[in-house]
Amino acid sequence: MKLFDAVHRDVFTILASPSRELYADALEVLYEAYQDNLKIPESTLYSMLRGRLENQLAAASFEGEDIDEDELRDISGRARFLMRKLGNRGWFEKERGKDFEEYIIVPGYSSKLLELFYQLTHEDTMRGYSYVFGTYSSLKVVRDGDNAFDKMMAVYQAFDNTQALIKLLKTVYHNVRRFYAEPLYHTTG
Repeated sequence: MKLFDAVHRDVFTILASPSRELYADALEVLYEAYQDNLKIPESTLYSMLRGRLENQLAAASFEGEDIDEDELRDISGRARFLMRKLGNRGWFEKERGKDFEEYIIVPGYSSKLLELFYQLTHEDTMRGYSYVFGTYSSLKVVRDGDNAFDKMMAVYQAFDNTQALIKLLKTVYHNVRRFYAEPLYHTTG
């Protein structure tokens, strides 16, 4: 499957627009709403966007955007425009519930991208320890357990934790210079 068969064709366009900082902040708010709510009422996302991004919405020029004069007039209209833009670009879909209220549905590709963006901006230094401890605990079950099925599942879990640790260590290896904030080349002058 090709990338744009799996994701909405316009999903990345907001990240290349002049208002990309505002859209990135809006995606973070969408991620928070997604994490905090099983069902996201449209009104909840609207309130979160309006409340958390009020200053950015007020300062945004939306130059070159398809915002109309009514939306541009106040913060509420700008927040509605922001929601419309995220929805039109495939970051979420709307679904009407049995209670006739509109709910925000986050497609699978969108939830994965939102999780990736969160991980890129919120480094978790304790992850490696949890992989090591998880592998150790799983292997202890293999050694001490009596049930063959439990032992098999523990081996699979140990393998998954080890693979995750290897991936994390590769990331650290390839980014160690960034952690120490040392330039690659030293120049004298």
